[in-house]
Amino acid sequence: MNDRAVVATIFLNRECPRRCPYCGSRRVGMKGLTGKQWLEAIDILTDQGVQFFLFLGNEPLMLGEELVVLIKGLAERGVEYGIYSTSPPFLFSRWREKLLDAGLRNWSAGVDFIPEVYERMKKEGRLSEKTIRLIEGQGEELVRKAQESLKGLIWMYERGVEEVYSLITVSRANVEMLYDMVVWLAENVVKDDRWKVNYNYVEWNHGDKDFMVGKDEAGEWWLTEEDRDVWERVLQKMEEEWDQYPFLQAVRGYLVDIEKAVSQNMRWWKEYGFSVENVSIECDGKVRACGYREGAVGYTVWDFKSKPEEVWEAWRREVMKCKGCYWILPHVLANVGVQACDFRSQYWKEKYGRSGKVCVE
Repeated sequence: MNDRAVVATIFLNRECPRRCPYCGSRRVGMKGLTGKQWLEAIDILTDQGVQFFLFLGNEPLMLGEELVVLIKGLAERGVEYGIYSTSPPFLFSRWREKLLDAGLRNWSAGVDFIPEVYERMKKEGRLSEKTIRLIEGQGEELVRKAQESLKGLIWMYERGVEEVYSLITVSRANVEMLYDMVVWLAENVVKDDRWKVNYNYVEWNHGDKDFMVGKDEAGEWWLTEEDRDVWERVLQKMEEEWDQYPFLQAVRGYLVDIEKAVSQNMRWWKEYGFSVENVSIECDGKVRACGYREGAVGYTVWDFKSKPEEVWEAWRREVMKCKGCYWILPHVLANVGVQACDFRSQYWKEKYGRSGKVCVE
């Protein structure tokens, strides 16, 4: 693995107004850093070689003015980043203009469900009873989150935000709709290469991942052997038509790793010899093993200033205890050869371009 990380996942806060069934990140009462403190932390991590920052919440908009301070500071520094929000209307309407004025350059969200796609496929008889039961059994939470997240992305996109990123988390509830969702986005939303679409899949907690719920919680959401055929069929269709959707990222990696998604058996480094590139920082400044696992690193971001080698060694030790997860993407980074030249960040250009070669501008 790498001696140091080049990507940092930042948990800006641990508060969220939503209650998604498959998300275990429901901490309350954790004191977070201010916008100014986050900028100091980002300066420290940049000095340590971090090239890209992924900002999560729970819901970053709950930081209010501190988020505006952060975004303005990122713009002044020219930092490459992505920021995820579900755009709850009571927060989004209050802060969106201020974020734009501060120089916001990325807005990202999970879009796991598109109501128009669901209603059409249901009317056409193209959805199984299982999918209908899971979607409608959620009450309004899943639908509300999806609608508000998508509206937030579209609002930012229409106002010229440089990069808008929608992530589809594939589960038993939406795997049958995956292809139709991509087509819907192409026909109704995406007009240029500022909009990106990627997908991952729901994972359960193997016993050490504090970000997710356990396998027995929301158990019907996990993909199983019963879903293999439909998932493979959808992915193959997307692969065949990939050139029609230039905003869509890697398909091939999922075709070769369906087995791992179903079994959740992912000791990636034993099979691929991958390099771990992502460190995570908790909302109070503590260094985590990664976004999914806190681990026992035992240091804060401020410790990088006085004893960087000790901190990195502690981080490396904790990372190697992990069972692995989707986010490492070794099948994309090392084996599949798919990089994304249309990303703004040079880091992601070199990792994810569509040509199979490192992008050169």
